[in-house]
Amino acid sequence: MSRKTTSFVDCAGQDGRRLFGVSEESVWIERARVLGQLPGIVVIVMGTNDMRWIDRSTTRGRMNRVARELKGRTVVWVDTYGSGGDRFTRSKQRWINRQIRRVDRAHPHVHRVAWGALAEEAGVRFASALHYGRRGERLFARALVNGVNRASG
Repeated sequence: MSRKTTSFVDCAGQDGRRLFGVSEESVWIERARVLGQLPGIVVIVMGTNDMRWIDRSTTRGRMNRVARELKGRTVVWVDTYGSGGDRFTRSKQRWINRQIRRVDRAHPHVHRVAWGALAEEAGVRFASALHYGRRGERLFARALVNGVNRASG
């Protein structure tokens, strides 16, 4: 049996745009829906740029809104792992990852990939203040693929 797969990728380039920094999250979801490009499995990766939130309640609200707007889709939500310096502190990492756990528990169609815990346990190092080294990139890719496979059954 063949299954049609539609994919849609929306990611930040060098501008460092955040998923939850401005009210754009609903726009990309609706745009993909209108164009018929909203796939059955949606992957959201929280990055270090998302550690620069406006405020906690706004970020929390936007995360839950995205989960509600993607109801009917399988959402694989990867949490974050930061270098621990500057604005990418471990306390912000823990806060964001805690919110993703809450979204995961509140929305049955959301499946969390615990990248932060996995990266910490594996001692992932950074090639720069923001980017993982080769080993971290490979481990991240493996964690993401495993998360999508688990979520899709």
